[in-house]
Amino acid sequence: MNLVIIGSGPAGLSAAIAAARGGAAVTIVEQLDKPALKLLASGGGRCNLTNLLARDEFMRAFGRRGGFMRPALDAMDAQGLRNMLEGLNVPTESPDGVHVYPASNRSKDVLAALLTECDRLNARLMLATRAREVVVHDGRVEALQTSNGVLRADALLIATGGRGYPQLGGGESGYGLARGTGHRIIEPKPALVGLVTRETWPGACAGVSLNDAEIAINAKGASRRRGAILFTHKGVSGPAVLDISGDISELLAKHAPAKVEVRLKLTLDDERAWLARLDEARRSHGKKTLGGLLSEAIPARLGRTVCDLAGADWAARCAHLGAVEAKRIAAVLSGAPLTVTGTEGWPSAMVTRGGVDLAQVDPKTLESRLVRGLYFAGEIVDLDGPSGGFNLQWAFSSGWLAGLAVSNNCG
Repeated sequence: MNLVIIGSGPAGLSAAIAAARGGAAVTIVEQLDKPALKLLASGGGRCNLTNLLARDEFMRAFGRRGGFMRPALDAMDAQGLRNMLEGLNVPTESPDGVHVYPASNRSKDVLAALLTECDRLNARLMLATRAREVVVHDGRVEALQTSNGVLRADALLIATGGRGYPQLGGGESGYGLARGTGHRIIEPKPALVGLVTRETWPGACAGVSLNDAEIAINAKGASRRRGAILFTHKGVSGPAVLDISGDISELLAKHAPAKVEVRLKLTLDDERAWLARLDEARRSHGKKTLGGLLSEAIPARLGRTVCDLAGADWAARCAHLGAVEAKRIAAVLSGAPLTVTGTEGWPSAMVTRGGVDLAQVDPKTLESRLVRGLYFAGEIVDLDGPSGGFNLQWAFSSGWLAGLAVSNNCG
């Protein structure tokens, strides 16, 4: 059984190991001259491999399509991934009891171990080789045409990833290959990406971060995310923003001109709580300045911006704070409005929202329902999760499941 894998990221490498251990002859095709550059860059080089959430909670984080991944998690869940890496002499640790990293905190150790195992199993790695066309005959994969010749394939796995980080290999090649075999592609959109706002005040706070805030889309029943938020020269970023960015990307694609209204809860207190706090300060701490009071809750630079947005005097004494002024301040703190007009785009997108339609892929094996012997794994399919190890776990699990499915046909 000859398996050709397109892409040398975590999905491709885990598939190669699973299939080769089962007896398949594996060839990995990589368009760059180095393998798995995205894996090396993940987590700022620390490589947040997975997390220890319960399985149902883990799948819910991927939205309504999360149940698709159950067979892949059955094949390799978080503990299975840790066990596999431990067997390759890469111990892992979870400093906070949730997120999992290699004990060395070095993604290069993970990659080195995966490549060493592929080499031990005689999996062939072809670098600087572009996949040009999947050859299908009578509804079954037959070969792959590449920039370095034709590779015969009894099975073929597309694990090219998405469009994000083109400097690290992201692009549309996988979608073109899938379309060429008759598969439907859900329009790719940037996800886990910073947002660009019409308002300029976030730029005045660039570099300021909030450890525990909330961003919500301004529509009934729309999503919201709580966590750290970072102000940038273009708008907002940080974990909470990244996790909601895929939803906002989808909405932006539906609007002309593109815009999505959101609200930032700068602290976890609501408007009523802030009104009470301001009133208490006016009555009991009248000599304190408004700036001094706000600095107890948020960074001073952001506090000054809040005062500007509310038309209040940062240096004024709390005793002089009027009811109308207090209400404006409380309103900004509990829900500062922003108009999102775009994202920071593909160069900054950690993940892609969209990809191969899941309806055309069998979740039990990740084999195409249209072409026999054709498999998909990782970010190439229309399935994405939040930051925090979710997407890397999906890549490893889906690659492992596809590799097992191929190896089950060996013999």
